[in-house]
Formats: sequence, C-alpha cells, structure tokens
Amino acid sequence: ALQTATMTQTVFLGDVTMNQQLTVNGDLQSTGITNTGNLSTDKLTLNQTMINSTGTEINYLIGVTANVQTQIAHIQANLNTRADSDSVLKKDGSIPLTANWDSGNYKISANQLESNAASDTAPLIVNSTTKVSNLNADLIHFSYRVALWYICHWHWLLSLLKFLWAYSTGHYRFPILYTIDLSYRYQ
Repeated sequence: ALQTATMTQTVFLGDVTMNQQLTVNGDLQSTGITNTGNLSTDKLTLNQTMINSTGTEINYLIGVTANVQTQIAHIQANLNTRADSDSVLKKDGSIPLTANWDSGNYKISANQLESNAASDTAPLIVNSTTKVSNLNADLIHFSYRVALWYICHWHWLLSLLKFLWAYSTGHYRFPILYTIDLSYRYQ
C-alpha cells in the first residue's frame, strides 16, 4: 500500500533512502541527489546544474526524435563527409573550381596571383579603363621587348634581302652598294 506523508519543510541530517515514489509539490532543494533508477518528470528546470549520467545517455529532449548521442554522431559524420567531398572548395586550393567564380562586389586579396593560361590566351581580363600605374606585368613587357627587337632588326633583314635579290639576279655592281647594317641592337 502507498504511504504518504505531508511535510511543510523537512531537513534531513543524514542519507534518506526511498523505495517508493516521491512527489514534491513546490521546490525541492538539495545539495545533492543521487538517483539509481528512472527519473520521471512532467517538467524539469535546471539552473547551474551538472548532470552526470551513468546510464547510456539522456535519451530524449523536447522536439528530438532520436537519442541525442546518435544525432551528434550523425551530424559529425555528415560534416566529415561533406568536408572531405570533392564538391567543397577548400582554402588550401586542393579542390579546383569547376566553373567560373564571381565574387560579386567583394575583394579577393592575395600576395600573388598566378595564371596558368595557355600561350596566346589573356592571363588577366580587366573590364576597366582605369590606368594602373604600378601594374608589374613582366611577361607582357617581355612580349613588347621581343616585338621591338624584331622591329629594330627588320632594317638589317631588309638590307640582307635586297643584297640576296641583287646577287641572285645579277644586278649588283662593285663595290657593293647593298650593305648589311648589323649595328642595330635592342638595349
């Protein structure tokens, strides 16, 4: 038979063991409660409380449809799977872009930008007419230097061609009026 006792306030000086149900209407204050069985409650508010669960786990919380540890493990597994996926862009560059990337109105900063564009392909496309005075594009400058070298040496090439034409057609006279000028050099 269920025995009940009604108390307004009780202070216990030693351990209290109950083999039956404890019903508390109001606040229960304790410096420590040890529960070795199931704890059932309609509402439990805990403030600054540590729960050391020695059972498998705290199984369910409001709105949780599976036990908590299973959900945490599932979330961690999903994060690991997605982080290791080839579809996730990584900051170390180990996963390349698979399509054009538009950063919108945001700035991309780097110490150095490197292009692996093929020859005769623009390594940098700028849709701006703003003059950049400190743009260091050595390879572009090199292309202009090569073109300038050809232009400077075009003069002596024409002289050589004129001489060869005159020699092959017999239209040359002594002393040879067609000289090859090799003095042009790119500096």
